Amino acid sequence: MDIATEIYNDIIKEEGFFFRGVPLGASLDEVKELEGFDYEEVLGSLPHYEYFIETGEMEEIIIYYGFKEGEDTINSIDLFLYAYPKIYWEDSGGEIITDFFKLTQQGKLEEYSKHFDGAKNKIIQRLEDQLGKPEIVETDNVFNQPYHKFKKYMWRGDNKVFLSATEYIDDSKGDSVRNVLRLFLTKD
Repeated sequence: MDIATEIYNDIIKEEGFFFRGVPLGASLDEVKELEGFDYEEVLGSLPHYEYFIETGEMEEIIIYYGFKEGEDTINSIDLFLYAYPKIYWEDSGGEIITDFFKLTQQGKLEEYSKHFDGAKNKIIQRLEDQLGKPEIVETDNVFNQPYHKFKKYMWRGDNKVFLSATEYIDDSKGDSVRNVLRLFLTKD
């Protein structure tokens, strides 16, 4: 199995809007049954269960199952896939960090983002096949540079269910550059 497919399989568990196999309104116990007991519970204004999964070669998945304080049901699922192209660039012999940042600003990270791009494309294609054509927003206003490649896909379902898939390159944290795919499921 190729790495992009492995990452895809670690993210997609079910067909349709409820891609993790956890529908909105599921109990917290159902989440633990499906995802396991290795999670962090965060309370406060946005309480959630947080799961961390290592996948691929150097990719990470973080999943937040949101719920209202005092309630026992999920009201949102927020999944982030992170990939770090700098690691693959270094593995291919890259040494001078300014060269890497030039590639980033020129929008030329594809060679070092193959696993991420492959998994992302499989996920978006699967969602389009099952849910239909999404509304798409592409803008430079979020991170304000074209090389950030911000693109958001949005699907609306019955009962005000809303699913978005957002992709972008995040270079906002020092010398760390990461590819990001965020899948967010909630009710409007």
